Amino acid sequence: MPGLYHPEQIMIDLETLSVASNGLILSIGAVKVDILSQTIISEYYAVCDIQSSINNGAIIDGSTIKWWLSQKEDARQALLKEETKTELAALVDLTTWFRVNAQTQEIGVWGNGAGFDNVLLANAYKRYKLEIPWSYKQNRCYRTLSALSDIPIIRPPTTVYHSAIDDARNQAIHLAEILRTEY
Repeated sequence: MPGLYHPEQIMIDLETLSVASNGLILSIGAVKVDILSQTIISEYYAVCDIQSSINNGAIIDGSTIKWWLSQKEDARQALLKEETKTELAALVDLTTWFRVNAQTQEIGVWGNGAGFDNVLLANAYKRYKLEIPWSYKQNRCYRTLSALSDIPIIRPPTTVYHSAIDDARNQAIHLAEILRTEY
């Protein structure tokens, strides 16, 4: 696959209160990874204020709330940080991060599912009439690539499952391991 991938890639992970394409975003994790060295170059993390998201039309569904209630305490606690941002502020800050970290359209923007992370994030940008900071041509599906690979994902013992930033980090390193075999 030489030429298909830039040596740096972006991994997005969201935690949400719905699996709908206009679902409420609880937190955003984004990391830029160097494929060749398999290291994280830069990261962005924000926990969104739930009420600001509801006020701007984000959807919540009961089955996702029930799912969250069944998750480990450390995952739920990560979402209760005092330092929340409005969804709008989180998106504006993410755009600034993208401008610094994805200056070329050759950098892929990976989400865990062709119809999930990138789609929900793009729809949040549309709710606020903001420009999506990446091209549709940059959308990539980590779930598909991971399923096609024989390389297992190895999570450090300090990982908080369902923490957007921890998941983005782990997925980015796994992505780098997979793509590095192509260089």
